[in-house]
Amino acid sequence: MKKMINKKLIKKLLSLILPALAFANASAEVLKHVEQTSRDHYYIQLKNPTFSMNGFVGGEHTNFYHILAFTGEAFTIDFGKSNPQHQWSLGGNGVDVLQKKGITTATANSDGSWITIEISAYPQPVEYELTITRYP
Repeated sequence: MKKMINKKLIKKLLSLILPALAFANASAEVLKHVEQTSRDHYYIQLKNPTFSMNGFVGGEHTNFYHILAFTGEAFTIDFGKSNPQHQWSLGGNGVDVLQKKGITTATANSDGSWITIEISAYPQPVEYELTITRYP
């Protein structure tokens, strides 16, 4: 019983702490942060060619990064030396995704395309480093 209570307490504490830690690492390029139960959505604008952020995910907690893109804009997505235990997906309407030689690129094929990166890990929390680079 004691072990079960500790697991529940740990999960609850992580669900409160992880979003705050991830947001604290965000640069001024985060336009909006929406916090929901077990989900954090970051709407970002790349003012510089490169955007980097460290964060945590795990258990039931998932982070989403949304980038508004216009026709022809391309972005590379890199997790650098991140813990390989996290999972991620990339997609969006009006977006072509290409993986070649370990490099993932998302290219907007229409104006006003939202590129979405979803990052999660289960069952243990992990830290990740996300770098997004824009190519006009």
